[in-house]
Amino acid sequence: MPPNGEYLRFSTNYERFAAQELSKRLDTEAFTKKGFMLQAIAAGWHFKSQAQLAEIGDKVGRGRILVMHGTMDNLITCQHGRVLIEELKPGKSYIVEGAGHVLMLERTEWYNGIVKAMVTETEKMGKE
Repeated sequence: MPPNGEYLRFSTNYERFAAQELSKRLDTEAFTKKGFMLQAIAAGWHFKSQAQLAEIGDKVGRGRILVMHGTMDNLITCQHGRVLIEELKPGKSYIVEGAGHVLMLERTEWYNGIVKAMVTETEKMGKE
């Protein structure tokens, strides 16, 4: 929260996310290397079994699931994304060459197009 106690308002989640990322990177006291490493460790050791992923896919419906992963992701290796795709079997998946961890900032127009198309397809599923 800003010092004056008011929340900042953003017109989109993208703007909020971008501001949050910039804020974290500029605040070297709050977002320390130690904090980054602990976040990376938590993400790296997070585990869902093949059976749990299958159950998630069955309950949600694979056609409603989208997985994207950048080949240059320095936070979670691309192999994690590949395994998730292989075991979850989402309706759509993308391994994005040269992209890092934050696809919505790195490939904004492409990402927005994919998400909009996915939302449109998912809305149609609900009407069938």
